[in-house]
Amino acid sequence: MRFERISPEEGLSQSLVSSICQDVTGFMWFGTHDGLNRYDGNSVRIFENEISDPESISNNQIEYLLRDLKNNLWIGCNDEFISLYDKYREKFINI
Repeated sequence: MRFERISPEEGLSQSLVSSICQDVTGFMWFGTHDGLNRYDGNSVRIFENEISDPESISNNQIEYLLRDLKNNLWIGCNDEFISLYDKYREKFINI
């Protein structure tokens, strides 16, 4: 097993990670208090709330990540908001 350290120098939005999850395609997801980070083994993509986009993640303060039995990624934000990641459109459904 090989481990790598990922930090803001490699593109992570923040060094304090509150939750980690791996999806079935191999992406590693990191929840921080400054956005949701997706790592593909080479680079990090950060998903952040955009006030003008209702399909962006509901909040930047990520507390929990969960992959359900149907391989959906659920994101618990700031103990108030829940977002479901739409992997086909790379958007969020906010509940």
